[in-house]
Amino acid sequence: MATWYRLKTSGGTAHIDGTVGISGADLNLNNTNIATGQTVSISSSTYSNAN
Repeated sequence: MATWYRLKTSGGTAHIDGTVGISGADLNLNNTNIATGQTVSISSSTYSNAN
């Protein structure tokens, strides 16, 4: 089950970490039980810059 994500550059540098869920998370998916090869849709995403 997906509960966390990390957004990285192609070189592997991490920029953003966040929670994953169906609703109320930083990254909301249509399904958090992801199987290999399965298509998953992002229903919403929230990012806040503290600066």
